Amino acid sequence: MNTLHRLLYRSEASIAGSRQTVDAVVDGIVAAAREANAAAGITGSLVFSSGIFVQALEGPLAPLEAIFERICHDLRHRQMQLLAMHTASERAFPDWSMARSFAPMDLTGLGTESDVRLHRASAAEAIRAMRGAILTGTVQDLYPPARPEGR
Repeated sequence: MNTLHRLLYRSEASIAGSRQTVDAVVDGIVAAAREANAAAGITGSLVFSSGIFVQALEGPLAPLEAIFERICHDLRHRQMQLLAMHTASERAFPDWSMARSFAPMDLTGLGTESDVRLHRASAAEAIRAMRGAILTGTVQDLYPPARPEGR
């Protein structure tokens, strides 16, 4: 059995255009990620808000590293920060090859401060908020849960 790993990163978007254009690009990123992640046994969640991406990915180490390397070379991202990379005992997003959560200017419900900004959230806070979005149904309905192949 492969050891489960979890990776969390934050980056700034370098996507030009109107809000509709940016949303369409992000939708395309999510659609492509869902397909590639499902084939590689990767699950995860993406939050995009105010020009900031925060994404959690989890699965076997080799495909996880390959996906992260592709993201690092993707010109739609800049100021890439790896927030966490560790083994995990269970998946935080078991039913989602890629969930897309919608967040306002901040991630609400993080700790005691309701104004914790997306770009300042710790790895644990971001994972907690992403899981909360799934549990409360604030994940984009266009992308329903889908288990990765072989699970």
